Amino acid sequence: MHKTSSHLLIIATLLLPGIATALSSDRDQPIEVEADRVEFDEKRGISTYSGNVTFSQGSLHATADVVTIHTLNGQLDRVIAKGKPATFRQRPDESSEDVRGSGEQLEYQAETEQLTLSINAELYQKGNRLTSQRIVYDAARDSAVAGSTSTDSSHKPKNERVRITIQPRERKPAEKP
Repeated sequence: MHKTSSHLLIIATLLLPGIATALSSDRDQPIEVEADRVEFDEKRGISTYSGNVTFSQGSLHATADVVTIHTLNGQLDRVIAKGKPATFRQRPDESSEDVRGSGEQLEYQAETEQLTLSINAELYQKGNRLTSQRIVYDAARDSAVAGSTSTDSSHKPKNERVRITIQPRERKPAEKP
């Protein structure tokens, strides 16, 4: 397989291959990537796509200013996307709406299947919205944690607020308040 082709295959698993259960057919779709520039460092296992980066595979669509892919022993290790903001959207199975998210940095850890959205992070699903400076989504467990665990120089927790907007559930015609 050509080296460039192997790097494009790595992109198939990038950024949030499970922020919600993606359309099952996504992994069978071709990958399309566009960037103003790409650099490959095979020895270090790093490839960097820069300048208006867009990529898609099936229902997954993402944009960023810079995407850096790290491999370890020929396997995907982590992916970092940076932008003002970096964005993604993906259609879950059995849904008519996309899951969308953004942040100035999105980092996907392949081994743990965790996606961290950082700096002005937002996650939207079915009208519900979660915002924080940091959101960690665990695709393997379908769970999320928002908020910072970091402290300032005096070791006091930073004053960060997590905001959640949850839409009321739809009532069936027979239900009355």
